[in-house]
Amino acid sequence: MRAAARPPIFYGLAVLFGLFVVFLYGPIATIVVLAFQGPEGGLVFPMNGVSVHWFGELFRPQSIGDIWGAFDRSTALGAIVMVATVLFSFLAGLAFRRRFSRRHRLVLCRYRQPGDAVGRGQPRHWRYV
Repeated sequence: MRAAARPPIFYGLAVLFGLFVVFLYGPIATIVVLAFQGPEGGLVFPMNGVSVHWFGELFRPQSIGDIWGAFDRSTALGAIVMVATVLFSFLAGLAFRRRFSRRHRLVLCRYRQPGDAVGRGQPRHWRYV
């Protein structure tokens, strides 16, 4: 069985997607390659030697910046956000287990559509409360 021929626009879009991927991941790949420069090198080509010198500098205590403190704060913040998201999602899931009355729908509208709630929903909400 013969495959259907692709329209010409497919190849143009494929090239466009390829350029998008290069512009998206190209800088990251460049930084990864340049991270292995020697001690005299920087973020420039041609590379001045090959070593893992900069990885050692990253974890050494510095007068500016504290990578382990930043890591600890980021981990704590991520845990707090994770717990809050799971709790909010769980409670929202429990709320949708039963049918909502008209009054409850107006309260939910405030959280679901903030623009609509400010424009039209809030006066209705306060009328029923």
